[in-house]
Amino acid sequence: MFQYRLQELRRAELVEQAETYRLTRRLRTARRAANRSGENPQGRVSDPSERFARAA
Repeated sequence: MFQYRLQELRRAELVEQAETYRLTRRLRTARRAANRSGENPQGRVSDPSERFARAA
């Protein structure tokens, strides 16, 4: 009976992890789509000085 309960707990953990993973993927996809369409005007602004390390 103890082994069965451990198996149930493990299954519940895996289901929760899978749901979190799917939600994260959906949010990333939606965020990328919003950035591509220009709906997110407050996105990250890159500065050319951030791209390269400063020379000595």
